Amino acid sequence: MKKLFGHISYANVASTLAIIVALSGVAYAANTAAKNSVVSKSIKNGEVKAKDIGSNAVGDDEVRDLSQDRQQPTLANGWVSDDAAFAKTNDGVVHLIGRLDGEDRTAGPAFTLPAGFRPVTQAQFQIPCESQGIGTAEMTVEAGGDLSVSFFDSGCGLPFTVDVTGVSFLAAEVP
Repeated sequence: MKKLFGHISYANVASTLAIIVALSGVAYAANTAAKNSVVSKSIKNGEVKAKDIGSNAVGDDEVRDLSQDRQQPTLANGWVSDDAAFAKTNDGVVHLIGRLDGEDRTAGPAFTLPAGFRPVTQAQFQIPCESQGIGTAEMTVEAGGDLSVSFFDSGCGLPFTVDVTGVSFLAAEVP
């Protein structure tokens, strides 16, 4: 026994404690965080789109059905749509749904969101655009509620269709 304890040094104790602490951290992480997981506080509002979620990764229990809460926008400036809508969850996240068809890239806002459905500040999103090809467009939602589409790439000829499904943002509080 004397021989065993006779060779104990500060370095031996420190290295043993370091190994114990490291293994404890690994064990804690393995039990609390799933592989390839992301926590809510590391995601910005409006950043997760439908294409980012795996097939059957989110079920009915995790998502509230917004179909009964959908509102149809009043389209303006020549924009048309059979299915454009917007809805807001109980936690204040506004979701846009549907496709908008346009024939004039300078027509002006497609519609104006009502108070309670508007972002705190201007929000910009890259959205798919279809015409002779497939491209992207930039959609802007102003704090005043105007929703406009601009900056088309070469895949967006005339007439064109843009898809706003999957665009989400946090609504400003209504005074």
